[in-house]
Formats: sequence, structure tokens, C-alpha cells
Amino acid sequence: MPELLELEEFLDPPVLKMPYRGRTYEVQECSAAVWLKLTALFEATRNGSVAEAISDIDLFRMTLGDELYAELFEQTPKSFVELAGITAWYWQLGLPDTAKAYFANKGKALTPEPSPTTPESKVSTRQTTQRKTRTAAASTTRSRASGTSTSGRRTSKRS
Repeated sequence: MPELLELEEFLDPPVLKMPYRGRTYEVQECSAAVWLKLTALFEATRNGSVAEAISDIDLFRMTLGDELYAELFEQTPKSFVELAGITAWYWQLGLPDTAKAYFANKGKALTPEPSPTTPESKVSTRQTTQRKTRTAAASTTRSRASGTSTSGRRTSKRS
């Protein structure tokens, strides 16, 4: 039976590099457990139904990692910590182009709104589209059949 190669031989974990005042800070890829939390939180914020409260500090620690968060917190202004944290959030979700645009835009809102490329979001998007299509088809005004009329019927009025 063939053996699989060690993943480290061909899989190099990605790193997000953020330059600031002559120094480049590197964000490491988060764990799968943290990624699941970040994805759930992102979807909840997009739907406007954040079930659990999370502080900026907790979010930035998850996206940047504890060590980098502590380093940025001590050495950079609050505005850069926020910019780095949200940029890293997009990047951790698998949205590198959105992260780059957000960082380049200095944290201003992006349009259109980004969406992570997770299998769950693809399924829910597909189901939502199917529901909208069915609803639109059901609410389409149908033309009257020829030769039928209801104008000859009498209706009684109740007082």
C-alpha cells in the first residue's frame, strides 16, 4: 500500500505581510478551530444576528494571533491594530483580495460586501437563490384565461 507524503514537504502555510512604518508584520494562518469561529462570526455579522458578543480584543487576538496582537497593541496606535485585525480577519476567511483592498483603503467600507468561500456559504447561497426563484415564480401575475369572467356573479354585502 502506498504511503502519503508528509504535508510539510509540499504545503507551505501562507503568511499575510502587513507593512507599517518601515516594519513588516506577519500574520500566521489560524487553526481550523479559530477559522470556524471566525467564519461563523462573519456570517452572523453579515446577517445582522450576532448571537454571541465578541470584543474587538478577542476578534483581533483570533485573527492576528496572541503574540502579534500583543506586539501591535504595545507598539502601534489603536487605528493600526484595528486595520490589521480586520484585514487579517478577511485574510483568515480566505478572502485575500478583500484583505488587500481593505488594507489599501485604510479600513474604509468595501463594496460589494465580501463573502467567504466556504462550502456552507455556497450551499446557503444556492438555497437562498432557489427560494427566491421559486417565490418569484409563485408571485408572478398570470394572465386571465380567455372566456372566463367573474363580473356576472353577485356578492352579498354584510352590514
